[in-house]
Amino acid sequence: MDKKIAILILNWNGWKDTLECLESIFNVSYPSYKVIVMDNNSSDNSLKMIRKWAREMKLPYKEYEENEGEVFSFDKGIILIKNKKNYGFAQGNNIGINYILNYSDADYIFLLNNDTVIIDTNIFQKMIKAIEEDTQTGSVQPKLLYYQNKKINSTGLICDIFGAVYHRGRFEKDYGQYDKYKDSLFAAAGAAILLRRSCLEILGDIFDEKFFAYYEDVDLAWRMRLMGFKVIYFSETICLHKEGRTSGGPSPYTNYLICRNRLRSIIKNYSFKNLIWILPVAILLEFLLCLWLSFSRKNIKYFFLSLPVLFWNIINIKDTLKRREKIQSIRKCSDEKIMQYMVRRALSIKNFFSLILPFSKTDVPPK
Repeated sequence: MDKKIAILILNWNGWKDTLECLESIFNVSYPSYKVIVMDNNSSDNSLKMIRKWAREMKLPYKEYEENEGEVFSFDKGIILIKNKKNYGFAQGNNIGINYILNYSDADYIFLLNNDTVIIDTNIFQKMIKAIEEDTQTGSVQPKLLYYQNKKINSTGLICDIFGAVYHRGRFEKDYGQYDKYKDSLFAAAGAAILLRRSCLEILGDIFDEKFFAYYEDVDLAWRMRLMGFKVIYFSETICLHKEGRTSGGPSPYTNYLICRNRLRSIIKNYSFKNLIWILPVAILLEFLLCLWLSFSRKNIKYFFLSLPVLFWNIINIKDTLKRREKIQSIRKCSDEKIMQYMVRRALSIKNFFSLILPFSKTDVPPK
């Protein structure tokens, strides 16, 4: 029997990209899936255009308000859920994931950005085969190439021990140079992830809703690894990614979100013996990163937002420590085991002194 897949897409004022994404999904050959579109209170014509498209395609279609719904089957149809406000990536997707867990018996959830395009009609068969090779695999990321030029967008997220992250292979021409590095990554990029239902049920909390957006994929993978689950990269299928269509791309504000969320993730996930020395170094590196970005991008706002990063984490420290207590009480793996999938040197320092992007392909965790 075919495994059941619920495909979750988050939309916010991006109906053109969402429709192109939907068209690519409904070209796949897999028989048992359902598409859930979460709309984050769009102010454009998203709702109207998605309804119109589903009607023209003659697809099974249902629409619900936030916190409404009913049990659904996997009939290659669409469910549109209308959120009351823009909850951001983390909470918006959590609402969708919880809807799927509550109203279906889906075996897997495929989290897909609305600005992605599937080009492999057998993508689900391949990714399910990859994740089922090991029951401890919690998530799988396909190869992500840029929509515009087909260069590498991501072959997995590389993370140093201070939480700095980059997309492996980003901006490089793809000639299969990372295809064999199945396990040499820390996290799966949030643009396209196949998630195992049983893993999500064990974790309980999926994405950290305090994040709003950015770094939630790293934090999720970190907590997966703490519970003994694996995160793998699967190069045999490809998704195209436009990147930054909703957020607008790099900016002082996006960097602020990344930096503040990174510190929160460090506080939550490290054991105390490592936290007491890693956190101060991470704070210093955040300061250096913001300083470097101010010069390299000629925008002083990057530097001025370094202080709000600290203030936000101080204001939210009570909630952070509460979540930390829960994570540390149920973790199964030591920091030493998690660090096997991390780079041991500070990637931010390399940036600060070299002013070179992207990072070297040699920056991969030791295996």
